[in-house]
Amino acid sequence: PLATGKLTLVNNQVDTTTGTILLEATFANRQERLWPNEFVAVQLTEFVRKSAVTVPSVAVMTGPDGQYVYAIGADRKVKRVAVTVAANQDGTTVISKGLAAGQEVVTNGQYRLDDGSLVSIQQPTNAAPEQASAGAGAAASLGPAAGQ
Repeated sequence: PLATGKLTLVNNQVDTTTGTILLEATFANRQERLWPNEFVAVQLTEFVRKSAVTVPSVAVMTGPDGQYVYAIGADRKVKRVAVTVAANQDGTTVISKGLAAGQEVVTNGQYRLDDGSLVSIQQPTNAAPEQASAGAGAAASLGPAAGQ
């Protein structure tokens, strides 16, 4: 990021020629990387959910009874678990009900599964070593439900 600052004004009138809205923010700008009236892409964090249970978004399926994931038991058998999704962002889904932190879920091949199906866990092939050992991020076939 160029800088971190504080949002001070939101003008919710959309400029129809550019599809943008005007945001004004205050930055220390000690390195003089930002200039007045410059257009920049921003990422606005409204709030941070602490201790949220998250899964890769590809793990969440939608069926006639709502959203669900296939949770992996200690015996490597899966069980369809109804979940309540609180939010989605950048390929990560926050689960507010249905899963516990650390519970593993299926991220690939869910359409071939039923309750009681036996699965094998594959480690991601392109993850950094610290990710593979910690089980962070989306695995090639299966990934953990992580508390963040």
